[in-house]
Formats: sequence, C-alpha cells, structure tokens
Amino acid sequence: MILLQIIKAIYLSNLFYGACAVLLNIETCMILKLPIDLKLNICIFSAVTAYYLYCYLSEDNNSPENERAVYYVKYRKPILILFILCCFIGLFMLVQILRERHPDYYHISIIFWLFLITSILISVFYTGLHIKLFRRISLRNFGVLKPFFIALVWASLVSFSAPLFSSFSDLKPNVLALLIIFFNNFIFISILDILFDNKDVASDKENGIYTLNVRLNKSTLMTSVIVPLILVQLISQLILFKVFHISMEKNLLAFFLMGIYYLLLIKRQSLSSSLQWTDYIWIDMFMILKSLTGIAIFIN
Repeated sequence: MILLQIIKAIYLSNLFYGACAVLLNIETCMILKLPIDLKLNICIFSAVTAYYLYCYLSEDNNSPENERAVYYVKYRKPILILFILCCFIGLFMLVQILRERHPDYYHISIIFWLFLITSILISVFYTGLHIKLFRRISLRNFGVLKPFFIALVWASLVSFSAPLFSSFSDLKPNVLALLIIFFNNFIFISILDILFDNKDVASDKENGIYTLNVRLNKSTLMTSVIVPLILVQLISQLILFKVFHISMEKNLLAFFLMGIYYLLLIKRQSLSSSLQWTDYIWIDMFMILKSLTGIAIFIN
C-alpha cells in the first residue's frame, strides 16, 4: 500500500510526466549518438512538471469523481511549493544552458526555430493562461485538433532539445533525420492523447468541446483513427531505423515489441472513461515503455 501511495503521489503531482519527457529526450540522444546532458534533462524535467502543475492547479473542475482534482485540493500547499521549486530550478538551468551556448544559436536552422516558437505559443494558448480574456481563444476549444496540439509540443520538446540545446551537440544535426524522429514522436503522442482524452468526454460535451472522442463512437474511433495512426507510427519507426542503419534483427524486435505494447494498451484501458488514476496511468506508462525500447535498441 505504501508503494502504491508513492506511485500515486509521483503520478498525480506530474513528476511522472517530467520523467517521461526526460526518457524520451534520452532516447533521442541515443538515436543521434549524443552524450546525455544532465543540465538539459533537469531543465526538461522541471519545465514539464511545472507546466502540468500549473494547468491542474488552475483548473475549475473540483468534481469529487475526479481523483486528480480531489488530490490537488487536499495537497494544494505542498503542490504549490513543488511548482515554485520546479519553476526556479527550470529557469536556473535554462539560464545556464543559454549562457553556455548563446553564440551558437545564430547558426540554428530557421526550421527548428519555427518549431520551437510554435510549440511555445501552443503550450501557452492551449491553457488560455487561465485568464478570462484568453479563454475564448484557448486552443482546447479546437476539439478535433486538441490531441495534435499537445503532440506537437511534446514531439518538439523531446526531438529537438538534445541536438539544439545540449552542450555536447555541434548544432549541425541532420535535418531529415530530426524531422523523422519528430514525426515518429508526434504520431506516437497523438495516439496516447486521443486515448487519454476519453476520460474527458463528459466534461468536453458539457463545455461544447467536440473532440474526436466526443464526435465518434468507440468502435469508429478505434478503426478509423487509432489503428491507422498506429500503423503510420510503426512504419515511421521502420523508416527511422533504416535511416540510422539499425540491424534487421533489432528492427524486427522493436517493431514486435511496439506492436505488443499497442495491443496491451488497447486491451487494458485504452478507451476507459474512468477518472481513477490507476486506470489511465496505463496509457501514460506507454511513453516509458517506448523510450526504454528505443534506448535499448540504440545502445551500442
């Protein structure tokens, strides 16, 4: 029971999301053969944790059926302290990284600057800043695109951070290779977001946010959206491995493992509408499984 409570605290306080982002970033490092930059990973962990803490601290949903909302009301003070701490550590690390690499940033391709700026704007306007004026233009209101907005931010963060901000990078990455890594992560996160969104169907309907989960029944969503996206992601993974000259044995092993993960995910709780954290942690766990598989495959 104590272990379960620890896992619950890590998950609901969003430290889990910070860890997922770090592991996906390390996977990118392994693919590009970059050493792991501790400062960058601490910055990513702090930034992701702080962002999700801010989102959930600012939510108006205090339904007793929503376990996360109840948790944030019960432990609001320690969560606020954690939020402030993550903001401070994240900003401190970011300043250190920018000071070390500032002269090199003029040589970064405009493509990556556009991705980074777009991602920052999306992450800001997705929440509407929880300001009344901005809530009208919150990107959450674009229901069908909602999971793809989140996926674009996550994919940009875990695909471009290492080659652009790591002190070990020469800032001259292979553009095509990076875009393939980005696309692979984008489709993967999109799938998880769509599955995760099912728990918000009732509240989205009430707020007039017509997501894919609201518009389509479970069967249609699975056959018309989820399965095609899974196939695209697996194919993009094969292309990624081909570009980086991964052996056929490792290629087939990774393809097989990802296929098994997807089947287990869909069978376990892929379309659950439960608000219990023990039900939807299985979807988020897939980020860890995917990153660990990639790290293992690309270790020399």
